[in-house]
Amino acid sequence: MLIAASVGFQLGYGSAAVDPSAPPSVCGLVRPAVLDILVPGHGALTAEEAAEPGWSGTSCRAEGPPNAQGASLFVALTRYGRNEEGEGPRCADRPGALTLPVNRTNHPVPIGDVGTYFFGRGDQPDGHVVHLSSCLGTYGVYVRYEARGVTAPAIVAAATTVAREVLASL
Repeated sequence: MLIAASVGFQLGYGSAAVDPSAPPSVCGLVRPAVLDILVPGHGALTAEEAAEPGWSGTSCRAEGPPNAQGASLFVALTRYGRNEEGEGPRCADRPGALTLPVNRTNHPVPIGDVGTYFFGRGDQPDGHVVHLSSCLGTYGVYVRYEARGVTAPAIVAAATTVAREVLASL
């Protein structure tokens, strides 16, 4: 009987949903000086919070003036819990935690437990859009950064810096 109770407990625990506590506001985790450098002349930051069963998150958006360099930055921080299917809270083990492209080249980036980035299509010939996602423990970070007139390595370095800022503050 004791063995049956133990097995029943393990099966029940493995499939139980446990919602995580909300992560800190991601806008407060990126230093203002970094935002000022990456998105010159940005206006007020736009922050949002969201939660679904099994995860909770915050996001922050900085937009540059429309007539300037057209830089914009979006950062999201997600915290995972155990979901209904019994998936654990470790971000790197969760399907969909990393933003992976279907028709673009995916590049690894050494950040957190696992990190990856890919380039989107900019609407300008000299525009670059990078999508970077990384996992560290129960946290996932997603950065979308767009800037015109910069090299591909520079825009990747900028997005990586933002992700490191967030992860270092946790």
